[in-house]
Amino acid sequence: MSRYRSTLAVAAAGLLAAGCDYFSGLVLPMEYSSADYRVQLLDSSGVSVEWVPGVTAALDAETAVSDIRGVARFSGAATGSHVLRVTSPVYVSVERTVDVRLGGATDTLFLRRRTRPVVDTFYVDPDTVSAVVDTVWFTLSVYDSLWAIRSYRIEFGDSLSRAGAFSGGLVSVTTRHSYARPGSFAARATVYDENGDSASDTLVVYVVDNQRPVLSVTYPAPGVFYSGWPGEVAYSVVDPDSNFDHLVIDWGDASTREVYLADSGRHAHVYHLDTVESIRSFRLTVEAFDSIGASTRHVRDVTVSRVPPLVLGQIQFTPGKYIAAADTQVTIGANVLGTGGYVTQIVWQVNPGRPDSAQRRVYVQAYDAVSGAVASGGTVFTHTFATANLPFEPDSNHVRVTVTDSYGLTVQPVAWFHIVP
Repeated sequence: MSRYRSTLAVAAAGLLAAGCDYFSGLVLPMEYSSADYRVQLLDSSGVSVEWVPGVTAALDAETAVSDIRGVARFSGAATGSHVLRVTSPVYVSVERTVDVRLGGATDTLFLRRRTRPVVDTFYVDPDTVSAVVDTVWFTLSVYDSLWAIRSYRIEFGDSLSRAGAFSGGLVSVTTRHSYARPGSFAARATVYDENGDSASDTLVVYVVDNQRPVLSVTYPAPGVFYSGWPGEVAYSVVDPDSNFDHLVIDWGDASTREVYLADSGRHAHVYHLDTVESIRSFRLTVEAFDSIGASTRHVRDVTVSRVPPLVLGQIQFTPGKYIAAADTQVTIGANVLGTGGYVTQIVWQVNPGRPDSAQRRVYVQAYDAVSGAVASGGTVFTHTFATANLPFEPDSNHVRVTVTDSYGLTVQPVAWFHIVP
């Protein structure tokens, strides 16, 4: 029985193998079907607005033209996967893979109207510059309703250019350029979209043989201003081409000053700190322009702090506040207890309001950073007057001492002394 089963198995295997060989040699017939593709137009917002007749579609090598309802029909399309293309000078090309099956195929192709890119703005700032030294800035803004802009090229007119790529509908680029020689240069900007369409615009840059003005600026030493007090900036301008026009001072606190045709001068400004601030930095800019537009700029960060107070003690008298008639002189002392800088001047006055000049005394003493220095514990500055012709008691002698420090602060204490007969 087992031998009979083995014989049957061998026979069955032989028949199966023979059958496989037979069918593998057969060529199955190609199957065909119809395929309809409707072509519709999208507006700029992506909404289908109408059918598109008269557009040629290609399914591999076979072509069909869309009818009045926008349908391109392929009646004998082979089943399987195909590449469907629509190309037109009016619409953006479309290419996609479609499947054709027995029983037919239907699908919709959406087209967008082909539009050229638009150069929205193309300008240069400034349009007149100095040769070699000055830089101009070109700004290009372009637009394409299909968001299909891909690249740009700016030719500066001096055989140099810049090219770049970008994507999006409304795009812009800013680039700078310097010209090495004087003359007029026609610059051209060209933009390209993904369909190969382009747009361009031109402008003219004028480059003159001109040199920048030479600017010198002196700031308060050591670059410190004090809140509520004027600080000066001094400047001088030398223009090699003798065409200096004006100067602009930007104090850095949202205030500016413009000065025309004055090639030197001094200008003061008062900064103000908030009540909670003790110190703050401001960027001070001084820029000189000539009539061509070339300029030179000085920039410095200045410190604004609160003014240290000028503090005086009581006026002192030697040999005392009551002086014997036998004493021929009196020494007046101004006790300066503190200042952020140093004493620059003291005006000593005795009886400044009396009509008799013989009874008046006045003396002005100037000091520098060394002689006017104030020690940490205070410094007494003195001056001695003769007492001849000064009034005796019961009259008193009025003393006024005016002290000024290096910040411009002034203190004016008063006192009296008596001469006893």
